[in-house]
Amino acid sequence: YFELILQYNGTDILTTPWVCDVPDPKHFRVTPPKGTGKLDEPLKFLITGVTKHNQNFSITALHPDHTASITTEHGKDQNTIIGYFTPQAIGEYLVQVKHSFHDIDGSPFSVLVVNPNAINIISPPL
Repeated sequence: YFELILQYNGTDILTTPWVCDVPDPKHFRVTPPKGTGKLDEPLKFLITGVTKHNQNFSITALHPDHTASITTEHGKDQNTIIGYFTPQAIGEYLVQVKHSFHDIDGSPFSVLVVNPNAINIISPPL
């Protein structure tokens, strides 16, 4: 935490120090989606360890061709944030979640996105 004392011309303005609790990014964790992602279908990941005082996260999902737009909402308990993005290209996305300019536990992570409509499975004749 940080302790702030306000003074003006050497005189204390606050009678008691103001304490500001700055959370350690290690208290948060991001859980990536399992398996591969599908083209044009939302991918979901979870950020845990959140309180009402530390909700400012910087989240990016990068692909070599573009940056995906991230949507967030609170989970059932207020200690979880659910992040979503809908991949618009196949390939690997690098998702980075930061708090106070530092990666949180589990960040960055990568997700491989495939197009299931472009996959043909051909079995040999019987």
